[in-house]
Amino acid sequence: MINEPDAGSEAKEMGNKVAGFLKSRQPEVCRLCKSPATRVFDLPLYSIEGDWITPVYRCRGCKTYMRDFDYSSPQMIKHFTLSTYTNLSNEKRLRHEKLDYFHFIANKAQTAGNKENDKNALDVGSCFGHLLDIFKSRNFQTFGVEPFEPLYREAIRRKNHSMFRDICGLPDSLKFDVITMLDTLYLIEDPLSLLVNLRKRIKPNGVLIIRIVNRVWILDTLRYLRFPVSSNVFGDHKYSFSLNGMRLLLKAAGFKTVSITGKEPGKLISDPKRRLLAQIFSLFSNLPGVNLAPGLILFCAPNPDNRI
Repeated sequence: MINEPDAGSEAKEMGNKVAGFLKSRQPEVCRLCKSPATRVFDLPLYSIEGDWITPVYRCRGCKTYMRDFDYSSPQMIKHFTLSTYTNLSNEKRLRHEKLDYFHFIANKAQTAGNKENDKNALDVGSCFGHLLDIFKSRNFQTFGVEPFEPLYREAIRRKNHSMFRDICGLPDSLKFDVITMLDTLYLIEDPLSLLVNLRKRIKPNGVLIIRIVNRVWILDTLRYLRFPVSSNVFGDHKYSFSLNGMRLLLKAAGFKTVSITGKEPGKLISDPKRRLLAQIFSLFSNLPGVNLAPGLILFCAPNPDNRI
């Protein structure tokens, strides 16, 4: 275990105040592969009530990082209230940055899924509904799951798509040709339960598209060099999935991984530094056996040999 720099007495004091929001058991066992996990550093999680200092663990088996904080708790709403990606005032900018990228995702979904004309698309963590808007323009019946109350209310007001606060609110008889989950899975307290639920709702020839961040190699490198890991690097995620961890998670849920890509054409990055880093890492990703892309998109299909 590598000892990270001390977070400071002030941070420790704040950490004591939020002990009730931490999971009652420390995540000493990885939820993905059941291997032992080691506490490697502590990070703040921002909220309208101040910062919560949260422990982060690394699985010794699949190498996934996980934060010890209950993401299903009401306290997480106080964090998402401050997030730029849930702020309605940022919608126009975010739509501009991702519109072509969402067309790329929709194109992939259409070529990979069922071929019939009447299709259903579900976006889990639909946010402003921009991806669903594109599916709807292509004659899909569109459904969204958005647990953040302000975004859910706004989606209901617009009446563009059938919206639900929770995946369990969807009718059991409703099956989907396409299920998308972009930058959502790593914010879920129990990703396996969610994926098992989605496995029951996808058509036999349907496609599941998941986008995750690709930061395990960055976290491992910083720790190897004994550099501190900041919240800007880790993000506000519950999990920083390794590729091996994702494969194990999907297999356990009854999915098979069809293909993986680090290429995300059409996605614009407004911040110049982040844009430059993304371009550099994408170039390295073209080398055989190397994938340093900022994010990874996994195209998955239900495994007929593994029925849930």
